[in-house]
Amino acid sequence: MCGAKARAPGKGYHRAGTVTCLERGSLCQPQLWQAMSSVLSIVLQELPGPFLVLGIFLPVTLLLFLLIAYFRIKLMEVDEELSQISDRQNKYSPSLYRRMRRK
Repeated sequence: MCGAKARAPGKGYHRAGTVTCLERGSLCQPQLWQAMSSVLSIVLQELPGPFLVLGIFLPVTLLLFLLIAYFRIKLMEVDEELSQISDRQNKYSPSLYRRMRRK
């Protein structure tokens, strides 16, 4: 992406010259970040705000809340099962211990 020219829709070239990379990742990182931010700004200019909120942000947030609720319910079920198992073990453990001790 370092040697390419960035171009905004409907306008001339964004940068006049090209950038050459001497070492991979050293000089190109700021240009890559700048190109990504310019693409993001163009997308935000073209998409209306309600579409971003109602079409992307809200469904993703609701899906995350749904996943949190689902795993919380499953965790509560497992916790209840574990407490029942430990109650059974505590209930029968002393009698087994006494039986083995009598022998």
